[in-house]
Amino acid sequence: MAHVVYPLETLGTIVKLVVTDCLSVDHKDEGPTDHKCSMWDELLEVYARPAPVEVGMRGGASGGDGGGGGGGEGRGGDGGRERLLAVDTTCRSIGQGHNIRITLDLFSAALGRLGMANTSSLSGTPGARPDLVIVTRHDVGFILPITQWAAKDFERTFNFFSRCEERSPYGESCVNDIMHTMPFDLFGKFNDAVGRMSESDKAVTPQHGGCFMEGKNGHECYNVMAKELQEGGGQPKAQGGAHVGFITNWRPRSNVRERSDVTYVYGCKGKGKGACVLR
Repeated sequence: MAHVVYPLETLGTIVKLVVTDCLSVDHKDEGPTDHKCSMWDELLEVYARPAPVEVGMRGGASGGDGGGGGGGEGRGGDGGRERLLAVDTTCRSIGQGHNIRITLDLFSAALGRLGMANTSSLSGTPGARPDLVIVTRHDVGFILPITQWAAKDFERTFNFFSRCEERSPYGESCVNDIMHTMPFDLFGKFNDAVGRMSESDKAVTPQHGGCFMEGKNGHECYNVMAKELQEGGGQPKAQGGAHVGFITNWRPRSNVRERSDVTYVYGCKGKGKGACVLR
């Protein structure tokens, strides 16, 4: 929040969040059951936290920060809850790819309720559409403010977080899948890419497979997105490419969960209530 949401709100940007907290299950049709490690209480505390008062004073209020002051934090009696555009804490997911699909569908449904289901119909309608879409995980913490990230062209470029380590089992086109940013115009391309496999991936790494295929990860999304953007080729382009870039030029030495110059990744350890705490 302090390094992404608040800096954007300081610039006068209205930030809206779509949040999913899904139960991990073996099968999609598995019956209802209690979350074994539900993080919703902690997530709500973090994501609905009012912006610091200095953010509101600079005119960078989010949707939930309008109105009178109070409490020394942000503005508005509802705090930052209006920042939450859509929430799903009842979803059941069989893996990372399935969870990404659930989240993108929730976002699309929220846009539909706002009359934005067809993104192409929004062209030429300033102020009636999102500018930037960021897809990330709950267990990603930020070290560097978004205003200082290496990615310079958020308006035209689809950004993966980084490349993977050298000699990755997923090949040289492997990308770090902990975060993606895209202008709203490219959201439809990413939405279409999720759950698909490129022909080159089928030939090179059939044992893995595709861009967030159901139950799988997103390390092989590059070739699928390159096809969506008509860029071709399997090698990630250098930062500053026309359509595909990276949030950071950093590259892990052995594991994509390593601490980078922008983020760190922490896990859910322990059992029982309070085991998953956002710091």
